[in-house]
Amino acid sequence: MKNHSEQSLNFFSWFRKNYMILIIIILFCYLLFAFLAPVLIKYKFSSLGKIIYVIYSNFCHQFAHRSWFLFGEQYFYPAYVDADSRLRTLHDVFGVFSENIQESREIIGNETAGYKVAICQRDVAIYGSMIVIALIFQFSHKKIIKLPFWLWFIFAIIPIGIDGFWQLISSSNIDILKVSSHESTPLIRTITGVLFGFFTGWYLYPAIEETFEDETAGIIKRVMY
Repeated sequence: MKNHSEQSLNFFSWFRKNYMILIIIILFCYLLFAFLAPVLIKYKFSSLGKIIYVIYSNFCHQFAHRSWFLFGEQYFYPAYVDADSRLRTLHDVFGVFSENIQESREIIGNETAGYKVAICQRDVAIYGSMIVIALIFQFSHKKIIKLPFWLWFIFAIIPIGIDGFWQLISSSNIDILKVSSHESTPLIRTITGVLFGFFTGWYLYPAIEETFEDETAGIIKRVMY
């Protein structure tokens, strides 16, 4: 029994030392493969690229009008633009209105327009900023204290909630929820995504470290007694 407890302690010691590296690798690979999908399509590895899009469709809406594009004439194709804008819209390029959400989701791209990243603009910002705060936490030797819940809520939840919820209900067909029309912009999606990802990481990573401290202390007690 004691030997089993010692093995558990050794495992937790190793995992506690390396779990942030594993988190960084997982987040980096998730973001990397999202950008790899359009690269594969561009260079004629279409089957592999489409597999990535299908897998990532379980985690993101993948609307073309809310995604970045690589290798095209624009980096994004918004749902709407101002009359004097030089940008081309989703409908201008693909003949699809943003209200047709399933058609927007199914768009991958073409040689002229480029190919969309497998996750939306906001998700790119979220996971990118979670990697940044993970690296900061790791290189600080996990000494950063956990962000208070109320600060996390203010800086992470409220901005993304206002932008995302307003965007959602303004595009709904429910009369009682009708509000002024709102289609977010790549800049706003990026800002709210960065805030959510960064402050969520700041709240989450130290909380994980605290959990490991408590669990390791419990294992040490079992080994000793």
